[in-house]
Amino acid sequence: MHRKLPRHLFLASGLAGFGLLFAGCSSTQTPLPAESEPVQIEQPQAKTHALDRDQSIRSAENPISNEIQDPWQLVDMSAGKLPAESNALILKASELFLDQQHYSTAYTMLEEVDSSWLDENEKQYFALIHARYALLTGNTSRARTLLAQFPRNNPVSRENRIRLLQLDIAIAAQQLDFKRVVLFRIELDSLLFDRAQLVNQQRILNTLTRESELFSGSPTAAQNAVLQGWLALASLNRLNRLSTEEIALWQQQYLQHPAQAAALAAAQLNTGISSRNIALLLPTTSKLGRAAEAFKAGFDAAASNNGHPRQSRVYDIGSETDLIGLYYQSAINDGADFIVGPLGRTGAQAMLAHLDNTSNPGVSTLLLGELPAEYDHLPNIWGLALSPEQDATAIAERAISQGMRSALVLQKNNDWGTRLGEAFTQSFEAKGGTVVANQRYQPDNADHSYEVKKILDISRSEVRHKQLQNLLGTKLEFSVRRRNDIDFIFLAGNTRDARRLIPLAKFYRAHDLPIYATSAAFNGKFNRLTDEDLKDLNFADLPWLLNKQIEARLREKARIKAEKEATEAQALALLQARTIDPNMSFEEEMAKPKNVSDNSAPAVEEPDTQNKEAPLEKPQFEGLPYSSATLNRLYALGYAAFEAIPRLSYLQSDEWYQFATRTMALNMDEHRNLRHRVAWGKYITDGIRISP
Repeated sequence: MHRKLPRHLFLASGLAGFGLLFAGCSSTQTPLPAESEPVQIEQPQAKTHALDRDQSIRSAENPISNEIQDPWQLVDMSAGKLPAESNALILKASELFLDQQHYSTAYTMLEEVDSSWLDENEKQYFALIHARYALLTGNTSRARTLLAQFPRNNPVSRENRIRLLQLDIAIAAQQLDFKRVVLFRIELDSLLFDRAQLVNQQRILNTLTRESELFSGSPTAAQNAVLQGWLALASLNRLNRLSTEEIALWQQQYLQHPAQAAALAAAQLNTGISSRNIALLLPTTSKLGRAAEAFKAGFDAAASNNGHPRQSRVYDIGSETDLIGLYYQSAINDGADFIVGPLGRTGAQAMLAHLDNTSNPGVSTLLLGELPAEYDHLPNIWGLALSPEQDATAIAERAISQGMRSALVLQKNNDWGTRLGEAFTQSFEAKGGTVVANQRYQPDNADHSYEVKKILDISRSEVRHKQLQNLLGTKLEFSVRRRNDIDFIFLAGNTRDARRLIPLAKFYRAHDLPIYATSAAFNGKFNRLTDEDLKDLNFADLPWLLNKQIEARLREKARIKAEKEATEAQALALLQARTIDPNMSFEEEMAKPKNVSDNSAPAVEEPDTQNKEAPLEKPQFEGLPYSSATLNRLYALGYAAFEAIPRLSYLQSDEWYQFATRTMALNMDEHRNLRHRVAWGKYITDGIRISP
């Protein structure tokens, strides 16, 4: 919900910009950093409160923080108060707005703080909120700069020390520097209590269990007794030896170690999921049969390439989704200890309904679909999908990170287009963007001129032209103008739609606007003739698939170049070996049999067809398994599903853990959905390019 800021905030005067607060001098106000994918930071709290992962920071020193969690209530309370009082309220409101991902509002709040009235502790708080804002909105370099200026040697309150260390952890995790993550978490541990400390200790243990060589041979470990205890505990955890007896022995050796609670709790954690009999619920005899075949091929390839092929059995669920429960129970009765599927949106929904109505949910399950928040109560179930909504959300985050704040949405007029449009709009506006206009189009129509003209406001420009002509009574030269209040266009459509809509957008003066689309706009093939109109279209897709396409294009270029060089070498050899008949064409001369008695001609080597790919980096897979991009994505999904199964508990227990399968990189959100990292493809003149 959007709400206008109270009038008193706009009337405030004498507000200082955020700058070198610690040096005691002012500076110019910082520009609004670019926003990107949010990084969630757990929040500190007082000893008497249990930490909830999604709650905001509760300061023991500020009683207001323990009473009010509505940022707008704090804003209203700041009205009419002196700066010294209003600053504390606005700072807290800014932090709460960040918790709620209302980044632009949080930044506006920070602008209203009069820094000249801040004491030393509030200046630190102010700086840390700015750093957190920069980090949450994708400006990691800005966050690092702000933290580098933080007076770490000066007295810092417990709450600000916690905030500082959490930001240090988040930045180190983004850089995949897990050694620093562990060291920062060990330092943070002494500041936490109760459940907050337990969560932090479990993350230390999970990281060290996973990264077995993290401190191998490091002098840091030899000099840090607390770290030595953690490493010993992680070694036991890695060997599945965290029994009550082993924990007691460990505690005797490390009597003063702070990890007592975490050690006991870790004994109940699974270090991984080991499955011998996997059941695949796939619609092999339905309209999704090819999709099921591609998923199964990827799943089997991963099993083979990992050297530990597990026995998997396919249960054909067909198209009757109301029988999902029977197939699920049949797989369990047959001895399945892990279930993957079903594949398909309606099948996944039917599975969730079945599990929700079952007192005994059965075995661990990797649902091939989105796991909504309302099913968080179901144990031992995870979600994995290549949903277009994930692409739409990623596009919104990328646009914000590049400083774009206003968008037009062109969406297909069906359920698929509606879902994409809603996912993009919700994510984009939550991060401070604005969808200026939304226009649906009928995919079966051959001409979309009306829709494109309408959303670009061309019709209004034409009306103004006619009105001026009528008013002046003379014919006027006219050049249409599009609206100028937009930064980019989001297209919720497939390749065919893009070929029709993008040329129209360029024709109607939108040639300078970036256009983004989901992976549906890339069918896995590039045709120089038909895809010329798609030039400069940006789209989200799997890095694996885009890399394969680019490798194929480079191989084709290498082949053409080798053939050309071979032809030129052969022609040069003929010129050196004999006199060319001026009455013969080049083609006739090349086709003329060579005189076997002519030994003066140097040998001409045939192009080495076996080594054409030598200059290129060897791909992970020798080509793509299918000609269809859709089937290749499902193959990638099957491959990733197999490799993710033994790591699901790691992914669930550590929000920073990202596992890179051969086909996609995965991490897990708070609702146990595996999210994949996208790459950014762009149509260029002769193919596809990956954008940074």
